[in-house]
This record gives sequence, structure tokens and C-alpha cells, in this order.
Amino acid sequence: MTTNQAPATAAGAVPAARSAPDNRTPVALPGSPFPLGATPGTRLGIAGTNFAIASSVASGVTLCLFDEAGAETPIPLRDNDADVWHAFVPGADPGQAYGYRVEGPWDPARGLRCNPAKLLLDPYARAITSTTRPTARTTATGRPTTSPGTAAPKARRTTELQWFTPGGAPMDDGDWADPNARAIAIYLDGSDDPDRAEDGTLLIDDDFLVLVNSWWEPLSFTLPPTRPDAEWQAEIDSYDPAASAGAATRSAGDQVTAGPRSVAVLRAASPR
Repeated sequence: MTTNQAPATAAGAVPAARSAPDNRTPVALPGSPFPLGATPGTRLGIAGTNFAIASSVASGVTLCLFDEAGAETPIPLRDNDADVWHAFVPGADPGQAYGYRVEGPWDPARGLRCNPAKLLLDPYARAITSTTRPTARTTATGRPTTSPGTAAPKARRTTELQWFTPGGAPMDDGDWADPNARAIAIYLDGSDDPDRAEDGTLLIDDDFLVLVNSWWEPLSFTLPPTRPDAEWQAEIDSYDPAASAGAATRSAGDQVTAGPRSVAVLRAASPR
């Protein structure tokens, strides 16, 4: 889900920056910090989309818009309210492909991995589209995009990517529109649309569950029902990186606490 996969291990040693993007920066207006994600609407009578993303450690955030040819246009987010970076972009229509690049500290031992060479997904995106695995871009409301030399990608089945509330219920329109919503669980189904080995064997990926807590205090998530008999193992905890090593295996209905302003990633081994 990222680009330019250059390695970096030492604290403060960020990998080499990406190649230069399109420098035609469109005008952005001050946006709203809520709701989080990409929200089409109007501001000052102008149609566009409000973009808002939370980060308590970033020193700068750049919104990256992509056209149908894959050209990237950067828009630095100038406004930050309560650790939410935001802007309103006139002319950004529903279906606009976008991602983020984040400036800030690079210290993996402390769970800090800000690296503008990486294109980041919006955890509140309503759909993800990609033409080259594992690189992906998000879209404002769910329409797939195309890249040069490729056919339009097929629409993703809803089982591949699902969103849940902290209580474990599927997100509905009311949840998406709630201005007080600061947390979400994202399920990635590794068995959906699998690749094949040279001998034709299906390559089934593991499932992943991403818990995003933008609150300034810990929050308990109820693990949602996904694949039957899925056993979830903690892989990443940005609040306490050492906690994942000794975490017990969890199942649907169990409680998992995400620290304040943190992301936790759980993995369920694919059925063999």
C-alpha cells in the first residue's frame, strides 16, 4: 500500500525522497477538521472536497491528488486543529484518487515512521483502488481509477475491504457522517481476488485488521466477525511497539485496546 519501498532502519535516517511530482499545485481553501476522510461538498459556494486526516506526530502533511494518467499533484495542508490536518480543494470531485505524504520524526524503535517517500492510504477512505500490487491509492467516494496501459480495474468486492465501528458493527452512512467519530476498524480480506503461482495454485494472503484510534485517550475495540474461526495476532502497535510480542491471540467479539492517537495492526493467518 505504499510506494518507493526503500529501506531505512536507523533513527532519523529517512529513506531517499521520491521522484519529483507534478508541481502544478492547485489552490486549496481552509477546510474543516471534521468529518475525517474525504467529504465532497461546497465552501463559499464552490464545489469540491474537504480532506481531513489526524496525526499528532507529523510536522507536515501533503495531500497528493492523482489524475487518470497517474500524475501526482501535491497540496500541502496548511491548517491543523487539534492534530487534524485539513484543507478544502475546489474542483476535487467524487472519485478523485488521492493519498498522503507525511513529514516528521523517523524512529522505528519508538513507533515513529514518518517518511514522505511513502504514499499513505487514508484510513477513512471509502474505497481503495490499485493496478499494481501492493501499491494502492484511495478514492474520495469509491470509483476505481485507471493507469496508462491498463484496462479499467474491476470493482472490488465488498468482502476485500470492510469498515467497522469500534463496537464491531459495520459502518453505515450515519457513522460516516458523525462529526465526533475519531476511530475506525478496517478489515482487509486476503482471500479475495487472489493471485496465482506459476503452477496455477491460488496464493491466499493473510487477513489484516487495522484499528485506528484518533482519540487522545485509550479506546477499546470489539473485534468484528470476519472470516469464520479467524484467530487474530497483534503485529504492530504504534503506541507501545513492544506490546505486540507478548499479546495473546484474539477472536471475534474479544476486546482490544488501542492507545491514544495510535494504530494497531492484527493479522489472521490465511486458511490453508
